[in-house]
Amino acid sequence: MYVGEISPTHLRGALGTLHQLSLVIGILVAQVLGLDLFLGTKTRWPALFWVTLIPAALQSVLLPFCPESPRFLYIVCEQEGQARISLRRLTGLLDVSEELSEMKEEKRQMDTQQKVSILQIFRSRTYRQPIIVAIILQLSQQLSGINAVS
Repeated sequence: MYVGEISPTHLRGALGTLHQLSLVIGILVAQVLGLDLFLGTKTRWPALFWVTLIPAALQSVLLPFCPESPRFLYIVCEQEGQARISLRRLTGLLDVSEELSEMKEEKRQMDTQQKVSILQIFRSRTYRQPIIVAIILQLSQQLSGINAVS
């Protein structure tokens, strides 16, 4: 969520997908390291535990140094000054007026968009195909047992 919030608009989808890809690759690496050939034995399992714990600990230590999301600050909290400071910290630029104008346009579009209820999602032709794809993906993931494997 954070990566999607701080990434530029033209990279937002790619970076969100890259995050999911990284998770799947991490699961694959953990499965391979868990084989008896590598760290999956009775004597070497503590090393496998530490290999997975180190990145999580590193992320926890680095989290307080991450700036708040400028989009969240501007669009939700309506704090333009804080959003400007956060943008400067993220981009390293002194003039962030172009990025702020993008956020203003995004906020304007969000304010003018009509809210959709759950019933409208299932009744509307516009949302029918995406909702069917999402339901099929979730059902296939749950019913295939892939979550139990990983």
